[in-house]
Amino acid sequence: MTLVATQPWLPYEVEPLFASQGITQAQFIDTFQAETDQIVAKMNASAQAFEQLDKQLQEVIEKTVATDTQFAKEFRQWKAEM
Repeated sequence: MTLVATQPWLPYEVEPLFASQGITQAQFIDTFQAETDQIVAKMNASAQAFEQLDKQLQEVIEKTVATDTQFAKEFRQWKAEM
């Protein structure tokens, strides 16, 4: 069977045509959707973990800069007293 599309197919036109050839929505679309939903969930979990790690790194960097600033201030005071 050859199909020639002269216009976009509407879902109610396509579904029976595919079903007549033994292709169902459950076989392809539902299975694909379930697989991609799992992948998306894993990607979202990874993105959240990365964001949390980034936040932790930023906090450590800020704390280190603050400590370094305090040490520099103390060093300047010590040097001035010499």
